[in-house]
Amino acid sequence: MAELLGHDPTKVYFSNHWGVWPDHGWATSSYAGPNFAASAHTFACEWYPGRIDFFVDGVKRASHTQNIPRVP
Repeated sequence: MAELLGHDPTKVYFSNHWGVWPDHGWATSSYAGPNFAASAHTFACEWYPGRIDFFVDGVKRASHTQNIPRVP
């Protein structure tokens, strides 16, 4: 998941969540870039066994390796 919060249009947050409450968790990282609200951008992720890579405009900006479920 990629999230852009309205109070800071220059930062995007990348998150993955796992488990079911009350036994759940998440990992989040962020990337500070341009004012994302000023023009169109492409956000993507690639999901591999043991890793999720997050991209902004085709450039990898984050990678998570914690508690990655298998690709269905």
